[in-house]
Amino acid sequence: MAKRDEFIKLSQSQVGYAETGSNITKYSKYFDTTAWQWFNTKKQGAEWCSIYLCYLCCMILGPEEALKFLGCPSPKNNCAAGVKYLYQYLEKKGYKVDSKAGGPGDIIVLNSKKHVGHIEFVQDGYYHTIEGNKN
Repeated sequence: MAKRDEFIKLSQSQVGYAETGSNITKYSKYFDTTAWQWFNTKKQGAEWCSIYLCYLCCMILGPEEALKFLGCPSPKNNCAAGVKYLYQYLEKKGYKVDSKAGGPGDIIVLNSKKHVGHIEFVQDGYYHTIEGNKN
């Protein structure tokens, strides 16, 4: 199975997951415990759309390869939990999704670089996305 397909399948398996409390997620827990110091600080309680995408990448590629794939700096200096920083890392690697070029598995940055998700499929010119989001 291609990595894009694995990414989409894993993400589909997460649909319906809800945070507890205020932004308390299993995705942040993974980075705060199992992959501690992957980000620059602990992330439990932080907005989690970008953390969710980083989690998916880590599950499919492994933490070290996910850093390389996303264009993130080394652990401890990685700010990819923030959408604007993830966008900057992806942009430096030359990744771009525009209104005509996106496809299944692509990461898409939305709302003036304040939210991120990935494209599950494209139908009738519209992107259908899966996103980590509050509630």
